[in-house]
Amino acid sequence: MSQVTATVRAFLSGKAYLLVSCGMAIFTFQGSRDIINVLLPAIQSDFGLSYTVLGLVAASYDWGHAALLLLGGYFSDRYGKPRTILVGLAWFVIASAAPALLRHIGR
Repeated sequence: MSQVTATVRAFLSGKAYLLVSCGMAIFTFQGSRDIINVLLPAIQSDFGLSYTVLGLVAASYDWGHAALLLLGGYFSDRYGKPRTILVGLAWFVIASAAPALLRHIGR
């Protein structure tokens, strides 16, 4: 095993990697949560939603976050924390970017 491989492996199994991954996950979640509040009027006009349904759309971010915390805890016990955080972060970034990309492609 080369020195570079050993250094990368040490970083990926260390606490710094876990801290950076958690920080990125929290940043992307909070950013999406803040953006949804700005987009609520556009969502309401595009889909013709009532205020009640619009409130449910806004609350779905918090419900989804709570559900993913429980699921993430299960997967981190089963597969390890670093791998679970990396997969969860990649999945969240893809899921956050997909609607914008699909809307851009559809134009």
